[in-house]
Parts: sequence; C-alpha cells; structure tokens
Amino acid sequence: HTRYGTVTGVQTCALPISESKIEAYAWFALGARLNDPDAANNLQLTLDSMTATEREAGESALRRLNDELGL
Repeated sequence: HTRYGTVTGVQTCALPISESKIEAYAWFALGARLNDPDAANNLQLTLDSMTATEREAGESALRRLNDELGL
C-alpha cells in the first residue's frame, strides 16, 4: 500500500490504517494542501479529536513529511 499516488494528474494521499493520529494529521494536511476535498474533511475531523499537544506534534510531522517529499 502506498501513501500517495497520482490520480488525474493530481497527487493525492491515502492513509494506511496503521498510522497514528499525529501521522494522520500530517497526511490529511498534505492532501488538503493538494486540494483533495476528502483529505480536507478528514483533516477537520482529526483536528476536532486532537489535543493542543497532539496538534503541535502533527505540525512537526507535517514539516518532516514535506521535507521527505521535497515539498
């Protein structure tokens, strides 16, 4: 299972089930940034269930993900 793929020329993210809430935040935030409406909706649901500390950790995970993907 890959974490991202190309669909109609737009890179989208698919979250493996085993990822943590913090990693989920990072992947959904990336998908939302790439204009994936499902990712944007899932990002909001994830944010609603996160503590402030988890959100900070999610932002850190997103920065690492962006670096890994060269974004």
